[in-house]
Amino acid sequence: MLNPDIIRNNPESLKENIRRRHLAGDQFDVDAFLDTDTKRNALIRTVDDLRAKRNKIADVKGQPDPSVIEGGRKIKEELKSLESQLDEVSEKWQWHMDWFPNFPHPAMPDGSDDIGNKEIKLFGEKNKLPFDAKSHAEIGESLNLFDTKKSGDVAGSRFYFLKNEAALMHWGLMNIAIKKLISRGFQLMIPPVVLKYRPLYGTGYFPAEESQIYELQQGEKVEDGQRHYLAGTSEQALVSYHMDEILSEKDLPIRYGGVSTCFRSEAGSWGKDVQGIKRVHQFDKVEMIYFTTPETSQEYMQEALAVEEEILQELGLTYHILEMCTGDVGLATHRKFDLEVWLPSQQTWMETHSNSDLASYHTRRLNIRYRKTDGSLDYPHTISATAITNTRPIAAIIDAFQQEDGSICVPEVLREYVGKDVIRKG
Repeated sequence: MLNPDIIRNNPESLKENIRRRHLAGDQFDVDAFLDTDTKRNALIRTVDDLRAKRNKIADVKGQPDPSVIEGGRKIKEELKSLESQLDEVSEKWQWHMDWFPNFPHPAMPDGSDDIGNKEIKLFGEKNKLPFDAKSHAEIGESLNLFDTKKSGDVAGSRFYFLKNEAALMHWGLMNIAIKKLISRGFQLMIPPVVLKYRPLYGTGYFPAEESQIYELQQGEKVEDGQRHYLAGTSEQALVSYHMDEILSEKDLPIRYGGVSTCFRSEAGSWGKDVQGIKRVHQFDKVEMIYFTTPETSQEYMQEALAVEEEILQELGLTYHILEMCTGDVGLATHRKFDLEVWLPSQQTWMETHSNSDLASYHTRRLNIRYRKTDGSLDYPHTISATAITNTRPIAAIIDAFQQEDGSICVPEVLREYVGKDVIRKG
């Protein structure tokens, strides 16, 4: 959520932001918001004045004059009407605020879609294998590394059974990432994967990305009458861990390493990447979460990027880093990098990591502040970055290290977990 004073004092900056992001709809109408904001502030002042008059009448000692009683009755009726109007106007005010996008970092390029993303680094070579390469889906099934057919019978499309060496790769990848994070001062957290509405709203997934979230239709409702939802990333729980708290500047940065199963509906992706384990509804992930000062968030975004690169380099995968453009990021994003690995069999890139600086968008929504050394309060910035997931890196390894005979060379860093150097049929 944005600071309302910024919108009031410089509405043209928000209009330009919305234009650069290629957003359209009544919810992004800045002038309509300003009109609503003016009405809301006027109603708040009027309601506050009437409440003060009502309280003054209530404080009168003894039997009040009949005219005073009548005045109090009129104030009560007027208040009821004005409070109803205020509720209606405030709801519209909040609707706009919930949709207004974060301000982009100066380095974020303009663009309407992924074509506008800018490659800022290439590591390795975009090779083509010297034989008739197969997709990870074909090789994985033939080597009995995963099964998407029986998982379809058990759970539906876009689920999977990870099997044998692929299951061992899974634990190897998780373990490698966890060890790296612990060595860098991250606090390891295994958060809940069933969440209330507020953590999803607070981290910007509601309302803009609601279609990607699974809602539990059965089961116990939580205390406040809200339903439960399946987490799409540990970010949602870990950032919300400090909601309504005041942190201390001396404790920043706070680093959390979240290990969890994640769920995505993949709404809108029908027919895309349906083979294999590239685009699935369930996956495991080790996530890096930072709480920083506004002045240091970019520094720690680079720290997270270094961890991501180190893992991909140890796996021996060719990758590039993209500076994501204004039209290919979520509303909460201040700046974002995507890391994509090269798939020789497809001669294309596949995203495996993301790295986002959200500025104070999350902390304003979740009422997370920190006390500065001078005693004043401010909102910390948050960073959310992928350390590793299971399915896409495994798919990339199968694709990149396939051999002409249909076997797979295991990356050296994973051999102690897999127990062999080469995966062969039988």
